Amino acid sequence: MKPLRIAALGLSVGALSLTGLSLAAFPAGAAESPLTGLVIALDPGHQLGNSNPKFAAQMQQTKFNGTLVKSCNTTGTATNKGFPEATMNWRVANNLKKVLENQGATVHLTRTTNSTNSWGPCVWDRGAFGAKVKADLM
Repeated sequence: MKPLRIAALGLSVGALSLTGLSLAAFPAGAAESPLTGLVIALDPGHQLGNSNPKFAAQMQQTKFNGTLVKSCNTTGTATNKGFPEATMNWRVANNLKKVLENQGATVHLTRTTNSTNSWGPCVWDRGAFGAKVKADLM
């Protein structure tokens, strides 16, 4: 039944992202929440500080991934009015984290801040994060 729970999770994520609505927690008194025991890793993506000049050296790090040389990270994008992708992803990830935790999941984020005074994490760290926290899905 776990694949069905994951499929339902995908639908919930889509609804949360598109509508901004939060989902109610599993009813109190139930024997087990639907996501109890599931470990989920969420990646909010680019850090807001990746564009800060003081982190230029960190952003320019490169690694060969077996196929090509990849840079650490980028600044991400923004809306025409300047609203950063990093902030949008940060808000969605934190709202989703609360919803998933209310459903019984243990949730880990690849970054813990959304700050112009922080950088990263590098894409290779983000990619390995799920295994690091022993996530069932990322």
